[in-house]
Amino acid sequence: MRAFAWLYSIGSLHMMGDLSGAYEAINQARHEDLAVPGIRRARNAAAAGFINWMTADLPGLLKTGEYTLQLTGSTDQNITEVWGHYFLASAFYHRNNLTEARRHAERAFAQRRLNRGYFAIYSGFILALVDQVSGNPEQMQETMDQTLAYAIELQSAPLIAATQAFQVELDIQQGNIQRAAQWAERALPVIRFAALPLFFAPPLTVPKALLAAGDIANPELLDDYFRRLRAHLEATCNTRFLIETLALEAMFHDTQGNERAAFAALEHSLVLAQPSGFIRLFVDLGAGMKKLLGRLPAKRDLSAYISGINSAFPKTPTASKDGGLVEPLTDREMEVLSLLAGRYSNKEIAAELSISPMTVKRHTINIYQKLYVQGRREAVEAARTYGILE
Repeated sequence: MRAFAWLYSIGSLHMMGDLSGAYEAINQARHEDLAVPGIRRARNAAAAGFINWMTADLPGLLKTGEYTLQLTGSTDQNITEVWGHYFLASAFYHRNNLTEARRHAERAFAQRRLNRGYFAIYSGFILALVDQVSGNPEQMQETMDQTLAYAIELQSAPLIAATQAFQVELDIQQGNIQRAAQWAERALPVIRFAALPLFFAPPLTVPKALLAAGDIANPELLDDYFRRLRAHLEATCNTRFLIETLALEAMFHDTQGNERAAFAALEHSLVLAQPSGFIRLFVDLGAGMKKLLGRLPAKRDLSAYISGINSAFPKTPTASKDGGLVEPLTDREMEVLSLLAGRYSNKEIAAELSISPMTVKRHTINIYQKLYVQGRREAVEAARTYGILE
């Protein structure tokens, strides 16, 4: 219980901006553990992992995870051992080491009966996400079904809600945009901003879903949402999710035709992300982010980092086991593609779908990038080749 008291004290110090005080508290807690001979306690040492995560320190998170596993290796501290695997899975995933991310997430998720709480659930999220980006949607859904069943078994309303929100995150990547957008529209006015110390943050899923849907009914409302979210993350010293929020803001500004604001937000995001080498955070935002990175007039000290991110995007369209694309077209993109096949002009597509010509142009660019083609004729031919268009 004293370890948990230290943990909340450490987290509070960090969120108040006293990072040195938080690390000093971690050291004090470790010294307390060392003062008890013959008992190897790891939870106070593992507390650093939450600070590493929120400060976007992936190298530090790797060290904390490895140290935690060393301390628990010969003990029965099953809960803290799950923490160690969870920290390592989180760091390896964002470094784009999917093999190691899967290995540690599987170890943590397999021990969920011994760790009745958040970390086995969130390890299930990581495992499902690795399956999704690796092109294994059936395995992904099986993992999510097990995760939701476990959350229901725990009778935990917060964990059930988090699991349902993460399913929306996966829906976006799979191209199931309508369901995701409906969830986001319901969540936008009521979702609460909290400490966000874990792998997944539902408040960021809201703008992801709305951006993926393409047509933002009320851009002023979403712009205000971004301002409030960014202010909250800055006030609580949460660099990890500030990086992602800035990247999403960049995509939002780009949809509104404000290229200058888009480039400023994206460059700020990259500057914060570069020291730890975040890769998946940007790649998982899909073709829109790839397009924006390609247009960004990058400074010399960011060029190598951006090149590394770009190299992690899929090089060619890859078929999944069910014959579909790993990065599917959204519902709206499919509508646009069908009209492209009917040789409609952009102006005619805009009138048919009741959207602006600029929105049509954005959808066609996304279609070209997802299919790895240069024009509408090639897009139609590629779509027929992959069986996504009659």
